[in-house]
Amino acid sequence: MSIASLPQLIKYLNKRLNDIELAGHSEKFRDVVDEFTHLISLIRIPVEVQYRNFRLNFDTFKLRKNDKSLKMLPQECKILYLLFSNPGVCFSAKDIANEIDIPAVTNTIQVYMTSIRKKIGKKAIITVRGRGYYVPK
Repeated sequence: MSIASLPQLIKYLNKRLNDIELAGHSEKFRDVVDEFTHLISLIRIPVEVQYRNFRLNFDTFKLRKNDKSLKMLPQECKILYLLFSNPGVCFSAKDIANEIDIPAVTNTIQVYMTSIRKKIGKKAIITVRGRGYYVPK
């Protein structure tokens, strides 16, 4: 499960809770949702990740390269957060789409990667043909 998925999961559980309330079985499910929400609140997700000369703030979606601020789209920051948090790990386009909660349309991730590379440098992200993308360790 991705970081971006947690709020959507909580929203889904609350919707399901409303459905169950209509059926008259809400008390036990509400207890489970409350406990789950409490556990999620205990998870400490790093707000900032540093990779080489990049510093990415996930809360503000700001990327700095050598103390120079780069303008990034939120989805681009989510992709970079995933890659920078897992150097050396190759993610397929489908994996990336699932992790950042966007539709896995044929070339969506490829378009994002092209845009990211224009902003941070062509060699910052490695493509493994037929497998996916990664940043070196």
